[in-house]
Amino acid sequence: MICKSCGAENKDWASYCTQCGLPLGDVCRCSFVNEPGDLYCGGCGKPLMPNENDNLKRNPSSMNVEFGKMTLSESQIKKLIRESLLIKTDDEENISQKDIDLIFSMETESASQE
Repeated sequence: MICKSCGAENKDWASYCTQCGLPLGDVCRCSFVNEPGDLYCGGCGKPLMPNENDNLKRNPSSMNVEFGKMTLSESQIKKLIRESLLIKTDDEENISQKDIDLIFSMETESASQE
């Protein structure tokens, strides 16, 4: 797959360009990469937000985000990812920062007990 931003060659299954880091298509919340112009996700069937990645395409520096200092081991990160995949959300439900903090606090508590 050719990156439309920088022209780099990428694997067909890649979601993001290996050279510039921008999405190779419109990435849904479920992580499925859709073709530009698709109205519904080919992975989960949910409606896609129009132009939801346009800001990233225009301004890649908007991807830079500062996070609070927290150090997790590779196994802790993998466990968090597995747990996050088990969380089911309703179409109308929004995940709040409190929900995210709860997930991470459960992990740090169990890690400190190990």
